[in-house]
Amino acid sequence: MLCRSRLFGAALLCQLVFCCASTHAVDPPFPGDKDDCEIIDKLFGAVLIDFNEYPLVDGMEFLATDMIRAPIVLDEVALKAAKIDRKLPLTYKSPRNRATKSSSGETSNFPAYRALWEMLGGANLSFVVKNHKVVITTQKAADEWQKEFVKLVESQR
Repeated sequence: MLCRSRLFGAALLCQLVFCCASTHAVDPPFPGDKDDCEIIDKLFGAVLIDFNEYPLVDGMEFLATDMIRAPIVLDEVALKAAKIDRKLPLTYKSPRNRATKSSSGETSNFPAYRALWEMLGGANLSFVVKNHKVVITTQKAADEWQKEFVKLVESQR
C-alpha cells in the first residue's frame, strides 16, 4: 500500500507541474497558482539531510528555512486524529553523490520531494503542496487530498 501511495504521489507531482505550467493557457485555470509552482520548483532542488532521532516539528522547520526555503507546516488536525506526536523522532540520511564535492564538504543531487517522501513514509506521513505551503500530513489525508485534486483537474479538461 505504501509503495502504491508513493508512486501515486510521484505521478501527482509530475501532473501538478504540468498543471502549473499550463495554468495561464486554460480557462478556468487548473488548481495551483504561481506561488504553488515556485514551491514545487524548490522541491526539485537538491538537499542533504542527516537526521538522527530529530523531532518532526524541528526537522520540518530546518528544511523550510535552511534547505527548501519554502514554508512547511504540520497538519495538526490530521496528526492529532492519527495520534502522531509533532515531536515524533525522525531518522533519515539522504544519499550522497560521491562525484560532487564542494569546499564545505560532500553535497547531494537528491531532490527534496524524494527525501521528504522517504523520510515521512516510514512514519506513515506524507506531504502535499497546498495554499502556498508544503503541508506535512498523514498518508491517509494526503491520499484523500490527491484524489480530490485529480478529480478537479480532470473535470477542468
